[in-house]
Amino acid sequence: MIKALGTGSYHGSSGLDITDVSIEIGNYTSIGQNVNVMPGHHACVMNRDYVSTFPFGNLYDECAEAGYLLSGNKVPSVIRIFNDVWIGNDVILSHGITIGNGAIIGQGTMVTKDVPDFAIVAGNPGEIKGTRFNHTLIGKLRVIQWWNWSLDTVKSRIEDFREVHKFVTKYYAGESI
Repeated sequence: MIKALGTGSYHGSSGLDITDVSIEIGNYTSIGQNVNVMPGHHACVMNRDYVSTFPFGNLYDECAEAGYLLSGNKVPSVIRIFNDVWIGNDVILSHGITIGNGAIIGQGTMVTKDVPDFAIVAGNPGEIKGTRFNHTLIGKLRVIQWWNWSLDTVKSRIEDFREVHKFVTKYYAGESI
């Protein structure tokens, strides 16, 4: 279930397949179509000592009582997608991951681990291909946190969003990073 959906955030018309997982989505996040969430691991992945991959515990009550494999051994988890994130179509998200502010997840990516702020991730499994901005700009954007501004403030400053260097120069008031 979507536990929280931030201001301005949306997902594609086919929605999110997020059964058995809580998901928190920050502000101004764009999620494409056909994004799926893996809620857990099959029991044979969790315990590699099992001889068979078959879920005997689902077939025979006495096997389930004895602790044999059950299919879809769900791992309770929360997926956190922070602010200003763009997720392309046909992405698969593993349970329990966090996607940082400003990240981009390319179409068809399988995200299996946490994604840092402003990272660009693509592939199967997903790999960091780069960052959107250099270290200094990322640090300043983390301080500015424009995604927490009121909607009226964002609207009044929308023209400033066109060029990151001018934006940071105008709104960053902190120490050197």
